[in-house]
Amino acid sequence: MKPTVSLESMLGAQRGDPPAALIPRYLAEARRQLGMEVAYVAEFRDGQRIYRFIEGETIPDGVRVGTGDPLEDTFAQRVIEGSVDAVPDVARDPALASLVETRSSRIASFVGVPLRLGVDDIYGILACQSSTPTPSLDDRAVSFLHVFGRLILDQLDKEQGEWDDLRRQIERVEQALQPGSIGIEFQPVFDIRSDDGRVVGAEALARFELEPQRSPDVWFAEAWTVGRGVDLELASVEAAVAHLGRLPQGTFLAINVAAETVVSPRLPGILAGVPRDRVVLEIPERAPVEDHYALNRAAEELRALGIRLAADDAGAGFESLGHILELRPELIKFDVALTRDVDTDPVRHGLARSLVDFARQFDALLVAEGIETRAELEALRELGFGFGQGFFLGRPGGLPLAERPLPQDD
Repeated sequence: MKPTVSLESMLGAQRGDPPAALIPRYLAEARRQLGMEVAYVAEFRDGQRIYRFIEGETIPDGVRVGTGDPLEDTFAQRVIEGSVDAVPDVARDPALASLVETRSSRIASFVGVPLRLGVDDIYGILACQSSTPTPSLDDRAVSFLHVFGRLILDQLDKEQGEWDDLRRQIERVEQALQPGSIGIEFQPVFDIRSDDGRVVGAEALARFELEPQRSPDVWFAEAWTVGRGVDLELASVEAAVAHLGRLPQGTFLAINVAAETVVSPRLPGILAGVPRDRVVLEIPERAPVEDHYALNRAAEELRALGIRLAADDAGAGFESLGHILELRPELIKFDVALTRDVDTDPVRHGLARSLVDFARQFDALLVAEGIETRAELEALRELGFGFGQGFFLGRPGGLPLAERPLPQDD
């Protein structure tokens, strides 16, 4: 048997890797050290041997991760029974040589150890095999494989914990997708060009009255993690437009959606039957756009229905102008981080002025988010912003929207 490498150094080089990446590396190292062609981890379940991890130079036909075969009359069954561990030359053992598995998988040498979760609780097997005899297989090889078996069991425990976490995440998102789970609050958007306080629209903000109590951004982030982000956003759109008839006549309803949701073929159907010329879809600048062509094509189709688009969080990142140029939105929303102290910070003030000039090039309306003081309001008004929202003007709440003149002081 070849000299072994330091397990400590191997673990140090791979520390922090997820189990799904680490276990194949263990298999590769075990196979290399033993001079074998194939290494695998299989789980025993309901009389089946199910391959969970496979690593090798020439993997036998039909052996794939996730596939299974009957455990009976296999090398794996004999490992669990204790009658087989290291077999340098299968041809020297007539009972093993006559097995169907020997012929179908071309097994000429084999070594395997059970993976035990407890004294009477067997997960499955860790095994190596080759299509040629391996004379070096002996008790030391079995001991060596036991070491790797303990390392792999530790990773399987971690992987099981990760799967349990994933299942809990999926269950929470499924709960959020149930009818009635999404509430909507509305933050008014004002015409800030005068103190008349005319409400021109409202931003719909999803609220989840579910356990665990968490902020909406956490609910949405978890939905994207488990692949249900578009589903949850579409459910929020549906919940929001159901209230459109209760907004003041002539006002718009702005709804936050990611680019992936904009290109969803289900979106137009959800917006059917509502006054679509009053719907504004806000696409955040911060979120990366994977396919600008698909987004632009979907945007034109939505515009043909009368729906308007807004570039949200403008100025929040380096790609803001590129995002706006690609989207050509009807509205541009100035990010709250740049609205803050725009009256005293010359950099923010200069960026706001540049954005006003930029928006005028293609007749986009500018909306300032996060206005919290009279001084910020006055600075934005002087710069040429037409619309604004923020706690100073009106907090999120239910309907009907409160219509009142703009506050005269903080």
